[in-house]
Amino acid sequence: MPEYWEASAVNLDVTGSRLTRQAFNIAPKIREVDEEMSPGLQTRVYEVHPELCFWALNRGVRLDNKKKRKSGRAERWALLHAALPHLPGAPPAPRAMPDGCAPDDYLDALAAAWTALCVFEGRAQRVPLSPLKDARGLRMEIWYPEILSAMTPDG
Repeated sequence: MPEYWEASAVNLDVTGSRLTRQAFNIAPKIREVDEEMSPGLQTRVYEVHPELCFWALNRGVRLDNKKKRKSGRAERWALLHAALPHLPGAPPAPRAMPDGCAPDDYLDALAAAWTALCVFEGRAQRVPLSPLKDARGLRMEIWYPEILSAMTPDG
């Protein structure tokens, strides 16, 4: 995939790190959303990052295991199950996933959906707290669930 290697080399020159294949593969979809995004749409379309959502679900503590590993998926499922107790006690087996859906992508989608609910209910935060705006007037921010445990006496 020559295009990937070229893009990765440019990213290395600009940022000091290579571009992941995942980032390269989703770039066209990100571009599509970015082209349609407007300040008005930002009242209903929010950017989230699944790992930031899991960090918040884990009371502001980084998770120990990588999401591609079984232990990492179990760790993330336990956090989602605590927030959404109607979920089954264990994640679906990889063979039970819809075609083309990796288990870690399923978990990421649930984390994003949980964050959307938190945004809707006013229980989400953004980083940075006072976002800058880009040249088109779009706020540069990422949303995640509020870390409630930090506010409780037991937290």
